[in-house]
Amino acid sequence: MYRRLALVLSVLVALAVVGVASAGTLPASGSGTIGLGSVDGSVAGFARVQPHYEGTVTFNSAGTGKLKNPRIYVRCYQNGVLVYGEAGGASDTFTLGGGWSLWVANGGGSAQCWADLYYFKTGNHEWNGSGQQEYVWLASTPGWDAAA
Repeated sequence: MYRRLALVLSVLVALAVVGVASAGTLPASGSGTIGLGSVDGSVAGFARVQPHYEGTVTFNSAGTGKLKNPRIYVRCYQNGVLVYGEAGGASDTFTLGGGWSLWVANGGGSAQCWADLYYFKTGNHEWNGSGQQEYVWLASTPGWDAAA
């Protein structure tokens, strides 16, 4: 439980640091796209399904070109308070609320969510002077409601 919370907090800190795109052929900041791919296994947009607490979501992304490990960070808020955050691979399935989060501790309810597409810089200069690994943000979803 504490491990997962520590991971979520470290991702939040990493996402707070704006990275600069690596030189070369890697995608530049803001050059990607991301959208809901599926909700509970049904293709988003075609079926009348809404993301919801403890439901699963996947994402479709583009603009990740030559990346070996594009990442997605899902974050959900209730009344402006972050209640769930989880990072994973671009092809991962996310369970909204996760195994333990403030959303779970609050007993569920609806939330406003977003997802960010990014990658961590690699090479000799992947860490900034503060000891944080730098990332390159590619895109975010528009906000979407996750039902109770």
